[in-house]
Amino acid sequence: MTGPLPVDVWFYGHVLAAVAVSIWLRHGERRTWAAARRAADTLVRHWRRLLALLAEWSDSAHPDPVAVGDTDPPAVSAHLPLRHSVVRRGPPLPA
Repeated sequence: MTGPLPVDVWFYGHVLAAVAVSIWLRHGERRTWAAARRAADTLVRHWRRLLALLAEWSDSAHPDPVAVGDTDPPAVSAHLPLRHSVVRRGPPLPA
């Protein structure tokens, strides 16, 4: 056969390649979602363990509150530096 291959051979070759790739991607997607589920389960377990430790520490670190006499809260001065500030850049100026 010296001439180009018939169109049917090219068509069936592409169909075969598409089927092979779709099977390969399906298995890869299954494995990816399984790995994501395992990672999420592990994170949830560690998060719950951390919350339990924090709750245990919180209960032991803070003793019962002691009643204090009625006092006025300290006066807030307008000249105190801010504890938090947000700086947002505006729209760009024309050149």
